[in-house]
Amino acid sequence: MNKTYFIAKMLALTWILTSCKDGNLPNLNGRYQGFMTIGNARTQIVAQVPDFKKESKVRTLTFKIYPTLASSAGNQYSLTILDKETIELKSSQIYSGSANLNLNSDKNCVKGTAAPQTIIACWEQNKFTLSINDKLNPEKSILINLNLDKNLAPLEANKILSIDELVGRAKFNNYTVTEESERVFQAQKSIGVARGNLLPKLSLKSLLGLATGDYVSAVGTVLPFLFPGNWYKWEASKELYQAEKTSFATLRGNEMNMVEGLYYIILRDQQVLERLKKHITWMKQIQDTIKQSEKVGTVTQGTADYFGLNIGILERDKINFEALIKIQYAQLAEASALSPINGIAGLIAISVPDLSGMDALDPSTFFKEAQDYSYELKSLGFLLKAAKTSQKEIYFNFFDLEGNNGIGFGTHSQILVSKSQQEEISKKIDETKSLIELQSSMVANEYNQALDSYQLAESNKNTSLKRFNWLISRLLQGDGAIDSEEFVNELTDIQNKIIGFTADEATSAQMWLMAKSKLNRLMLKGYYSDLEAALPDEPIVKSRDENSHVGGN
Repeated sequence: MNKTYFIAKMLALTWILTSCKDGNLPNLNGRYQGFMTIGNARTQIVAQVPDFKKESKVRTLTFKIYPTLASSAGNQYSLTILDKETIELKSSQIYSGSANLNLNSDKNCVKGTAAPQTIIACWEQNKFTLSINDKLNPEKSILINLNLDKNLAPLEANKILSIDELVGRAKFNNYTVTEESERVFQAQKSIGVARGNLLPKLSLKSLLGLATGDYVSAVGTVLPFLFPGNWYKWEASKELYQAEKTSFATLRGNEMNMVEGLYYIILRDQQVLERLKKHITWMKQIQDTIKQSEKVGTVTQGTADYFGLNIGILERDKINFEALIKIQYAQLAEASALSPINGIAGLIAISVPDLSGMDALDPSTFFKEAQDYSYELKSLGFLLKAAKTSQKEIYFNFFDLEGNNGIGFGTHSQILVSKSQQEEISKKIDETKSLIELQSSMVANEYNQALDSYQLAESNKNTSLKRFNWLISRLLQGDGAIDSEEFVNELTDIQNKIIGFTADEATSAQMWLMAKSKLNRLMLKGYYSDLEAALPDEPIVKSRDENSHVGGN
């Protein structure tokens, strides 16, 4: 059976026992996070739990459990209370589609059997534990710990992480205040500063990929987003709540997109660094060949040492570039709510498709669809509905972090929601539609520029390699016409061009990945297909602390 199935059962056991104590259902809505361990595998999970709803003569609770991966679609579960000792659990993970569970209580723990598993669930205030012994498959026995907590717990220290895991943390981490969400946007700015500080120290400026444009600044918010005054304090008004929820989804999508972009930047730099290391090793081998030529007299004495000066310069570049990557690791960790010191030990590489024969992107084929999907327009639409019936004035902040007017976390414009402001909100809707069309065009331009840059870099690299091979063949053949100093200078120059064009290739691939990521963000595809995951389905009137907790009296 699927591992998340047991999480649902654990929650069901706890809720039923609590509700059976006095015949009333406690208000257990809230956000839960924790870990599930199966063998040596440990997975982080989150769930947004609503209240039970009365349907006919029974009470039913429906919710989803999500592993904290950006690609996670979650699994839905339905719990129906049949009587004080029995619930029906429906899930696609159950072989028959549903199962009845009979419960027996023992203080704050329960034990039940759903063949072939034996289940023990215990709870204390705001905490749950569950152990499952699978008699037929002992290696699949499970230990689950869940806490009522809005923020994700840290992951294992010094772990090599995937893009799915890091973008997933951006997706499921709960940004309750502007200061917490701002750290994601500040990480991009800090990385840009670090790269700017490194530039004067590099002798080979092409390592930073400047020839293909400022690709660091390309990592930014795709569209502006609304920001209510009391963030994540869901309003009882249905329209205002939906506006908050969809605007939160927009912010979440922007944060995910920035983390994804920072991931690509670091991968690009790691790829260039590895190529630089190989290049240095390659040059040392050539230096050895030159030394042999010195011995037989085909080049003058001292040529190898002269050639070695450039190797020393690149060794210095390598040290500086390694330091830059460490700084970027710390910034990415901070953006992902991980320790900057030991939060990330490494990043799992991503395969890039062959860009040489890829078709260009036409924005006219997708911008209208992007408008239809837009959470930004949905938020404004809900605000317009709220304005028609609003009894008081409510302010929403409007953030445009990439705008030319300097709007950001420090300064922002406001949208007033009231009956008198319906026309202004309608204008903002039209402006946002136009902005989506503009951004679609810009994303397509970035996408197509990356393709052109990649093809150019590939062509230049191949041409440089041909020239290099010709030079080496002259050396190996003992060409007596070689002028040692001129030969070394040309050999050094052509090698620097090779590493530069290789860096341009890596940069173009990173730019393409970033443009593809922005396209997915606009179209709500890939990691961005469910930005409302693990958010409350309905307005929360009371806070969780105002209601009885599991195991309470």
